[in-house]
Amino acid sequence: MVCYYEKVRGKLMAAEFGRTIDPAPIYHTVPRELLTNTGDVVDVMETHHASLERAGLGQFGPFSGIYYDVTRRAHRRLEEGGYDCPEVVAAAIPNFAKRWFDHLLNYADGNRDAIPGIWMLGFEDPAMLAAEPATQFSIGMLGHIDVDLGKTVYSLGAPRAYKRDYSHHISDVLIETAEAQSEDLLPVNALVRYLMTKGVLQLISAKRELAWQQGKLLMAAGDNVTEREMIEAQVENYGLLSGQLMLYAGNVALKQAQRFVPAGGLVSTVGRLLGR
Repeated sequence: MVCYYEKVRGKLMAAEFGRTIDPAPIYHTVPRELLTNTGDVVDVMETHHASLERAGLGQFGPFSGIYYDVTRRAHRRLEEGGYDCPEVVAAAIPNFAKRWFDHLLNYADGNRDAIPGIWMLGFEDPAMLAAEPATQFSIGMLGHIDVDLGKTVYSLGAPRAYKRDYSHHISDVLIETAEAQSEDLLPVNALVRYLMTKGVLQLISAKRELAWQQGKLLMAAGDNVTEREMIEAQVENYGLLSGQLMLYAGNVALKQAQRFVPAGGLVSTVGRLLGR
């Protein structure tokens, strides 16, 4: 089955954008092996986040920074005994993070064929380089949830006892992070920022539930290679289309929001519209 994202990826790979990528900072900070300690994952994320700009991949800075914050909070909650199935959470955090690490390493290695289409948008589409920080974050977030999360659910075996942690406790971590990060990421009026943040959290929740079902579908496919490939192709097509919608339409909407409802309150916004 030919994926739609493969056609887009081919165009990206054929284009000459004049970008300079230095793989050395990635090689020095991103491990190839699966980490087994969530604390080590947090440490690696902190170190490699600082290296992205030096590598020429600064467009992933907003995603990497927030992902680090989420993981740091999830690790702290794990240490505090805040999960029903701590052993599964302890396995899920490194497994999920490794998929992001692998995308970075594959790109540094020049192994473009191993990178899903939505991630290739993030790495090489010129629109990503010029996008607003919130859009850049969203591309990474969509890629990681739409394409990567279902595979982690599959790897874990989707244990029923873990579902409460997955759907509720980790969602609490995401909400905490959003509340801490939204003001810097969305320089718009407070009310608009609240509504936008709430909408993003609802989108993430829906996509995470979809990823859970994707993991279960992969489990049901078992050794049927053809069925597994079809599921993965559909997931990657869906991820790419979500990314394109966010990158090309969502970024325009965000810029308009920042223009017409900037941070400073509705009073200043009305005055600006009236030319006062």
